[in-house]
Amino acid sequence: MEINEKEMKTGESYMNKVEVLLESLPYIKEYFNQVVVVKIGGSMMENDSIIQSVLDDLILMKYVGIKVVLIHGGGKQISELSREKGIEPEFIDGLRITDKDSIEIVKTVLIGSINTRIVSLLNKHGNMAIGVSGNDSSFIKCHKKEYKKDGKIFQKKLFHI
Repeated sequence: MEINEKEMKTGESYMNKVEVLLESLPYIKEYFNQVVVVKIGGSMMENDSIIQSVLDDLILMKYVGIKVVLIHGGGKQISELSREKGIEPEFIDGLRITDKDSIEIVKTVLIGSINTRIVSLLNKHGNMAIGVSGNDSSFIKCHKKEYKKDGKIFQKKLFHI
């Protein structure tokens, strides 16, 4: 029996996947039934193949018993939409400053666009994910900083997770 080039590449691909899984076993054992927080930057959301690869890894983590909490960014998209709306993004010491108009843009991007997209991609594999935000039922409460609407978290209600 002869194996053609395509079958050879497919076989190599499967062997690579098996190898990765075998290398992962100590981590699967260590983090089984544990909560692992993963943060994806907003710039990653612009590359479909990267985001799909990361989400596939998160799905695998769930299937092997790791409880994943995904935190996502969206700063680049927020800045782009702000500029489209005629609002120049403002930062102090690397922190985004939000006024009433800006906070609506932040909600539109993070809740209405990025979060929805991630949940949709994950749920193609079944009922895998729900989207939550700091806007949901006082999930996160913050103290207002001296400059406008940024603040530090002082209470988190983790029972939602």
